[in-house]
Amino acid sequence: MDPSTRCPRPTCGAVLAVPALAFAYLAGSTVLGTGDQTRPYAARQLAMGALVLLAIGSLVMFAVGQGAVWVLIGFATGPLPMTAFLVAFGLGLADPSGTIEPAVHTQQPRPA
Repeated sequence: MDPSTRCPRPTCGAVLAVPALAFAYLAGSTVLGTGDQTRPYAARQLAMGALVLLAIGSLVMFAVGQGAVWVLIGFATGPLPMTAFLVAFGLGLADPSGTIEPAVHTQQPRPA
């Protein structure tokens, strides 16, 4: 273990790589599933809009500027679309049936 770091090098690399790979997988699934009519329309459109904003934000951040406008652009293309992407999953993006079934059955069985 390198004394200048607090974790072994392979572990630190995995800590950075795994979330990026997981997000890339979710983004790829979202892009490929855009035309899937069995998923809720609002969730599909919200997720694609969020991914487009994230992509624009990645490109815009190469042009580093100062001031309140850049802070607003950074917020509108960073945390805001990530939150929208999460909300899209809450709206049923991951559920191909288009409806979210309750986790607990609310109906009681009929007595025999």
